[in-house]
Amino acid sequence: MANYESKRIGAILLRIIVTLVLIIITAAAAVGLAASYGFVAGLIAAVIGIMIIAAVSKAMKRSGADSIGKDLIPEILGESIELTTFSASKHFDPAELRSTNALSCFTSANGGGYIDGAANGVHFVRCNVTLTDHVTDEIYNPDTGLYEQQTSDAAVFSGYVMRIGHDLPQYAGVMVSSDSLDAPAISRKGEKLRSENGFSIYSSIGENIPVTLTDGMISLIKAADRPAIVTVTEKYLYIIAAAPKPQFTVGLFSSMNSNREKILEQTEELKRITEKADFIRFVK
Repeated sequence: MANYESKRIGAILLRIIVTLVLIIITAAAAVGLAASYGFVAGLIAAVIGIMIIAAVSKAMKRSGADSIGKDLIPEILGESIELTTFSASKHFDPAELRSTNALSCFTSANGGGYIDGAANGVHFVRCNVTLTDHVTDEIYNPDTGLYEQQTSDAAVFSGYVMRIGHDLPQYAGVMVSSDSLDAPAISRKGEKLRSENGFSIYSSIGENIPVTLTDGMISLIKAADRPAIVTVTEKYLYIIAAAPKPQFTVGLFSSMNSNREKILEQTEELKRITEKADFIRFVK
């Protein structure tokens, strides 16, 4: 852990040094241009320099965190689960996300924190997911006196998706959702069969759904301890849970002990879910 801490401090110091050097270069360039070509030229140089500094600083922060995380996170995960693969940047592709039938209305998908492993005898794959969609608003232009359309990208879901295999293709089309899950990309398909204690059950295959299945799906959401939807496809059961921040990442400005505690807490969430997933083998 001491080695990771020294790497973290080294990455912070390097970022500070590079940022200071860029600030000095930007200031010198702005002053020089202002003296030679006027204030406006100097101001433009300063603005461009600030944008470059911000981009470089952000990239260095991400690079430093990923460099530490690619070794630290698998090490911690390996203490608690059977880890096959960890990737800081890999994630489910848009086609698979749409195949869950619970995610729609998005134009791009990003993520990371990809884990392929097993716990409590249950194999799973999970990753962070951030979905965005094009949003068009009408903005009033006082110069023309008209409303003009302006398109931007907005986040429509942020959280994680976890995949567990099953042998119950006859129940593809069943969903259970937290009533508190509120995200534009979430799609609850099928007939709403019933609601109970903050959870709603949906089905695209009729009403003859075993209670062992729906109760088990509810138990997965409770194990995640966050707003989520669980959906059954022909091959997989997907847990799609909302989370305000990406999981299984390293904070460059957090101590290694703090990072370790955070990752262990997130690993415990995985273990709780896989423990409850044992219900699958009892569904007929």
